[in-house]
Amino acid sequence: MVRWPAPSGRRARHALRLDGIALSEIAKLGNRTISTAHPVARRHPESGRTSLFVNSVYAREIDGLREPESRHLLAMLFEMSQRPEHQVRFHWRPGSVAIWDNRCTQHYAIADYFPQRRVMHRISIAGDTPVSAT
Repeated sequence: MVRWPAPSGRRARHALRLDGIALSEIAKLGNRTISTAHPVARRHPESGRTSLFVNSVYAREIDGLREPESRHLLAMLFEMSQRPEHQVRFHWRPGSVAIWDNRCTQHYAIADYFPQRRVMHRISIAGDTPVSAT
């Protein structure tokens, strides 16, 4: 399991709300740090395919490993996600539509459109609980 501490209380509480947790329950948390654990490798609920479920923004440590081992393994996984052979580059054009599945995709937006203005409408669909691939 990979440990994902919340980067900020506001974002964590928003994520809990998206997960369907009642506002009254979220309010009981006060200012405590919120942390969750997810499988490092997860099984996609529709395709059954395995994907890594770590990213450098949230993943902080892997449960069951000593700190140096966890840090090195995460660094290797983060580096792998930056390799061009594991990436798709979407080139926006007028009328473009991009859809991806956050359960098996890392999104990294590049602000390469200046001085143009990009207008977009974004929606997120409530997801499922990550299921370990093992």
